[in-house]
Amino acid sequence: MVKHIQKGSGASEPFNQTKLYQSVRSAGVEHSLAEEVAEMVAADDASLASTNHLHVKTAQLLLQRNQLAAAARYNLKRAIMELGPSGYPFEQFVAQVLERFNYQVRTNQQVPGKCVTHEVDIIAQKKNQHYLVECKHHQFIGAKTDVKVALYVYARFLDVSAVWQQRHQLSDQHYQPWVITNTKVTSDAIQYAQCVQMRLLAWHFPAGEGLNHLLEEQRLYPITVLPMLTVQEKQLLIKQQIIVIDQFVKQPLTQLFKRTGIRHDVLTQAYQAAGELLS
Repeated sequence: MVKHIQKGSGASEPFNQTKLYQSVRSAGVEHSLAEEVAEMVAADDASLASTNHLHVKTAQLLLQRNQLAAAARYNLKRAIMELGPSGYPFEQFVAQVLERFNYQVRTNQQVPGKCVTHEVDIIAQKKNQHYLVECKHHQFIGAKTDVKVALYVYARFLDVSAVWQQRHQLSDQHYQPWVITNTKVTSDAIQYAQCVQMRLLAWHFPAGEGLNHLLEEQRLYPITVLPMLTVQEKQLLIKQQIIVIDQFVKQPLTQLFKRTGIRHDVLTQAYQAAGELLS
């Protein structure tokens, strides 16, 4: 019976079966099955279990019960972490999120500042509002984006915006820095961002409008959310520039098999789960 869980930070806390049940329910699982899954996870032999162990076991139980879409939703946070190890896939994913909300985006830009030239992840624009976007990707549970990130992003913004403002000094264009991350942000980072009018988009921040909420609202899921795919298979798809499941379902299965070598039965199951997520 699980009594305590060890978090990614190394700290331990009492296991909360109700909290696990609520997480499974929020993934779209009906009441009785969510209770059954939570009870089976709680009955694990280890008295102290890692959050990763419990997460994997929960996802496996959902897959065994043919809850493909629910397993994928439950896997969302870790799926975004799997977009690494390089930051490039996460940047492409964020660009697609912004495009879904009607921003014009340019990725991987070399932007001249007053003092030096900067490599900027994304330049986003909506009407007369321009954003210098820093995509901060973390691969580990428990990691947070702290005030140091906000400080260096704002310093870079000041250098770049000095050129932008000089170029458009007679226009009504507006400029703002923006940090988008797949983890939570520290209170210091939030306080500093609010002080200098920097936008933040993170996990559960802003409240009710965090990255996770926007993804669920738009049904915009990374390809790594599909739990029936191995890490290697997900990376094969990413190398084919398939970052979100919208792109995945538009690909003919036979072509994907030829390009990646992923087994037909695995691709078929992944197609089914992706279709359920998008429906």
